[in-house]
Amino acid sequence: MRSSCELTGGGEMMNQRRQIKNFWLNPAYQGKYIGSLVASSLIVMVAFGFVFNLIVHENIEIVASITSMPEAAQKEIYSELNRLVVYLAIAGLVFLATVAGIGLVFSHRSAGPLFNVKAICRQIINGDLNARINLRPEDEFRDVAEFINASFDKIMFPNSKCLLLLDDTSPEPVSFPIERLRASLAEGRLKPTSLVKDPLNPDAPPQTLDDVLKKYS
Repeated sequence: MRSSCELTGGGEMMNQRRQIKNFWLNPAYQGKYIGSLVASSLIVMVAFGFVFNLIVHENIEIVASITSMPEAAQKEIYSELNRLVVYLAIAGLVFLATVAGIGLVFSHRSAGPLFNVKAICRQIINGDLNARINLRPEDEFRDVAEFINASFDKIMFPNSKCLLLLDDTSPEPVSFPIERLRASLAEGRLKPTSLVKDPLNPDAPPQTLDDVLKKYS
């Protein structure tokens, strides 16, 4: 029988793997994104290392020719230089790993929404017509997701009155059918105090979602 420590350790490893898998949603896209960042950084590092090494060696040779530096002293300098190159190479590897990690995080902000869009579209194809794309404020393609949601709503509720949802996380107000707003309120995705506005009456002040839904109940 395995001890509780072994079980705990195994659970932590599974959680870590799950977290990595959640970030690695689209290997083809994210691999290209991270690969381009790492390749660009590597080219800059190699170019810098070549120029640095060339300048240092030339300066050592110039100093040696002017001051008649002993050969032993030159060897000592070259030895120190080689150690410095090793340290720089290690630092470069750490830097590349950091760039890859940053690339993974930023690529997830675009790969995650695309994964979400595909999953929701698959749900709708399979018959779940109430499924809608729900992205986080920091995700990319929020405007695209809202456009797709609005398109689905227009198809499902062609004759429904639409209201503008004044959401601070959106760059501009988005139009939703009343039926969709009522469903979102019931699902807890919206609050009764969320502000909406009639697009056909732009001069009217915003109203709470709860007040508007009572009028159309």
